[in-house]
Amino acid sequence: VEIRSPADGFVLARSVTEGQFVSAGSELYRIADLGKVWILAETYESEGDLLKPGMEVMAIHPQTKRTYRARVTGILPQFDPETRTMKVRLEADNPGYSLRPDMFVDLEVQVRMAQAVTVPVEAVIDSGTRKTVFVDRGEGKFEPRSVETGRRMGDRVEITKGLAEGEKIVVSGNFLIDSESRMRLAAAGIYGAWHVDPVCEMNVDEGKAKAAGKTVDHGGMTYYFCSDDCVAKFRKEPAKYVKGAAPKAETARESDGLPVDPVCGMAVDPMTARAANRVGEHKGKTYYFCSDECKKSFEKDPAKYARK
Repeated sequence: VEIRSPADGFVLARSVTEGQFVSAGSELYRIADLGKVWILAETYESEGDLLKPGMEVMAIHPQTKRTYRARVTGILPQFDPETRTMKVRLEADNPGYSLRPDMFVDLEVQVRMAQAVTVPVEAVIDSGTRKTVFVDRGEGKFEPRSVETGRRMGDRVEITKGLAEGEKIVVSGNFLIDSESRMRLAAAGIYGAWHVDPVCEMNVDEGKAKAAGKTVDHGGMTYYFCSDDCVAKFRKEPAKYVKGAAPKAETARESDGLPVDPVCGMAVDPMTARAANRVGEHKGKTYYFCSDECKKSFEKDPAKYARK
């Protein structure tokens, strides 16, 4: 008995041999027309709304780099809870039958995105707990700025919070500060230099203390506190705590071999000071400062403090 296929194509599977008994409805051969092929793609659920039926997509063979025009034909209902991906089906012409079943291709999708601030990926320093960019403030000053990121598009990433359009930033490889390691060290202390609470002698982050209003100006200096209780005690008897504040901070860090702020006597990390532009020169000697206030005091009367 001669049996003819109802369509032209390639034999993908044969389920019968000569002399074998078959019944009605049995599959003898599986034949496919490879002139058009389906492409099954996986996309993250957050990106699923970017693909619509009828949208044109470019398929690229990763080895030959040959390109094929494909069209989205459907968003399938299957969802993988482990990879958090959805299935998308596309259809593509296959001239020369170069695409074969079970091959892999890369897909390029052009989508319209809302206007957003983007920066080069290498401009964002990710410490694992925060993401930071360094903003050029002019005159050699750089501000470490915490940012939040959104979508990544090639070698650029979207900044959703923390950076305004038009601001100049530092990009890895073009640092105007000594090295990337210094920038990373400054990023680790992005909220500011560390100070010692003169009441309880705990280390205090300058930026966090300022944000919480836990600072007190006394005798031309600014003091930083870990709690409202320490602030209240200091305000009640400032002379009691000022005497031991600066020496305590210096002693705690002198063993690290760090330079001392000539104004307040605190030990200062030179890399953090450089990143924050808290450095001064006087008679050929470099001085490092823990805060902008100390630097201003030094610049106003360098001879007074240079002797320290």
